Amino acid sequence: MYTHTPADSNRQESRLDYIWASLSMLEKSVNSTVIENDYFDTDHKTITLSLDTIQMTGVSLNTSNQKKKHIKRTVFQYDEMDRDDEHT
Repeated sequence: MYTHTPADSNRQESRLDYIWASLSMLEKSVNSTVIENDYFDTDHKTITLSLDTIQMTGVSLNTSNQKKKHIKRTVFQYDEMDRDDEHT
């Protein structure tokens, strides 16, 4: 699958973009994709690689989130706010 499409239509598409990973890391891969890039003005496509992080680290997401329970944060839902709201 090609990841680079040159602006010059006379030039050939190429596999210019790569994700480098060790064999042991690739064994923990779940999925990889090449996505058309609609958000940036570029002649490259976006390459993704999904990894099974539990298998890589031995730590589940729930275990790591347990440590964050005491962290306070404020979530602003701007689309639901009025001009009279306190934080606008």
